[in-house]
Amino acid sequence: MQFCKTILAFKATLIFKAALIFKAIFKYQEVNEPAMGKKGQLTLHSLMIGLFTLVAAGVLLFGLSAIKDYQASSEKLDLTSFESSLSNMVKKASKAAFGSIEEQVTALPSGADAVCFVDRTKNISPLVNCRLNDMIKVYEDKNVFLSPFQEFTPIALDGFELDGQENPLCLKAGRGIIRLSASSKGSTAALSTFDPSVKQQDCTQMVFNGNPNSFGDRAFQPEQGKDQHPPYRQI
Repeated sequence: MQFCKTILAFKATLIFKAALIFKAIFKYQEVNEPAMGKKGQLTLHSLMIGLFTLVAAGVLLFGLSAIKDYQASSEKLDLTSFESSLSNMVKKASKAAFGSIEEQVTALPSGADAVCFVDRTKNISPLVNCRLNDMIKVYEDKNVFLSPFQEFTPIALDGFELDGQENPLCLKAGRGIIRLSASSKGSTAALSTFDPSVKQQDCTQMVFNGNPNSFGDRAFQPEQGKDQHPPYRQI
């Protein structure tokens, strides 16, 4: 709302000043037209066109700049709100009775399609999200990453932990939201989800029985949504 008011105020100021200038030019033309030749009139018309173009360009440039600043401010506000929501959830769960579990629906910042939590006190699996592996190395003091990773600043969140089998925990957003479960561990909160279908995992671990030297580079996995019988697809 404040952004819209700023744009309207600026436009009104420019238009008002332009109107005063045009009025002065028209008055000058009205008074001096009898003494002005065709060349003088053409010059005056050119001046008016140039002034109008300048005013229009000023409105356009200011509008584009203001929109860009507004978008940046809005994205920062979304990220701050998301971080605050997570922090409040973790603090509330940590203070609850040991073992109690609570689910919370959290909105992701605009443009985010997933979020990954990393527990740096435990072993981190490299199989969950390949692109996340690089981010973990670059941002060693951060433990919450929003996807697309290159578009969002990672977050440092205190007071949570993950199960060793879910580290990192990457959750896909549905309509811009995620559902997190927080289990009280006394001084910390264990984060997870009740919906395993939203968990991301780039690679699949498969058990192999036999001589490692004879292991090939082909494996077969049941098609998603099918039963555990053929047909199979090669991966």
